[in-house]
Amino acid sequence: MSVWIDPVSNHITREGDKGEPYFLRDKDLSRLNGLVGDEGMVARIDVAEVSTSASIVATMKAALPFPEWCGSGWDSVYDAIPDLIELWNFPIVLVVDGIDALWTRSPQLLMQTSIRLAELSDILGREKKQVLIVYRSDSDHDQ
Repeated sequence: MSVWIDPVSNHITREGDKGEPYFLRDKDLSRLNGLVGDEGMVARIDVAEVSTSASIVATMKAALPFPEWCGSGWDSVYDAIPDLIELWNFPIVLVVDGIDALWTRSPQLLMQTSIRLAELSDILGREKKQVLIVYRSDSDHDQ
């Protein structure tokens, strides 16, 4: 069984974060690889320049292995979950960069993305496969 990461007790989230969504501190980026152990992986996606849900999925497909048949929509990602369970090394910490830029340009797309990523994490979690989503902001207010 793979390691299950508790972001609060491992102190990788900002002071006061008690639950999702988690916001990562820059100083803790380097600690992520150690938390996932040899079995897991850290993947980063940058949403600063994305403009559609399809481009969000494309950034995920560039950062993580996906089956070739997987399309560019969230439904296709959900359909691929059985394959993702086989392809991905769990636990996964998915670091989402560029949220400030996306918030400025398209808050609706950022919120939609956050909801879809939380759903994906929840579905995989029910299969005992952890995908921890952490958001990295350019403005770390508590540092």
